[in-house]
Amino acid sequence: MPGCPAVLCSSLLPHQHLESFLVQPLHDRTLTSLTNTEHGQLEKERKNHPPQCLRKFPPTLTPKRLTTSRILRSNSPSRNVPVVVQHMETYWKILEKVKGSTLRLTKIDDEIYEHLKTDFPEFDPAATINEDEMKSKSGKERWRKFMMAYEKKVDDYNFGTMVRASPKFEYGQNEVIFAPRMQFYAIEIARNRNGLNDWIYEKAQAAKSS
Repeated sequence: MPGCPAVLCSSLLPHQHLESFLVQPLHDRTLTSLTNTEHGQLEKERKNHPPQCLRKFPPTLTPKRLTTSRILRSNSPSRNVPVVVQHMETYWKILEKVKGSTLRLTKIDDEIYEHLKTDFPEFDPAATINEDEMKSKSGKERWRKFMMAYEKKVDDYNFGTMVRASPKFEYGQNEVIFAPRMQFYAIEIARNRNGLNDWIYEKAQAAKSS
């Protein structure tokens, strides 16, 4: 699917999975392969042409999280929205329309969830993620091993995206962590299975009826 306009979110059924609704990056490489020069060009482009979906974030974003050096921007006029931010915005819109506990993010959610529980028995989906621990040398190695199991099973498993540090909050400058897409799937599948994202749907529906 070439893009993911917001209108698609309203047509997502509980038995459908999110994977096919995510925008595919134009460049066949991970964000970490971008050069310093490209990072600078992306940052300049963000400042000159900030997308609407970034309006809730302050102009100066913390380097650790939402700088455009961590956002891959399409160079096509028809896709002039940072891919990572569009993933974030699309997922949130879906959670407002469908209870997370009924949502499937991939075709193999069950396998991913069981694998997460096996490889990360200490993981608590309700807890706030310790980013320093997750991105430590040992943490990176554990997650790398976990993610490599899906190299041929999940499209763009290692492309960058953003995941909330805690399921209790909305996306925001201080509430997100840049992570590979496979980490996002594993964490959000666990949160959805435990009903931790259902409040987003309930809040959105309450706002509609008020």
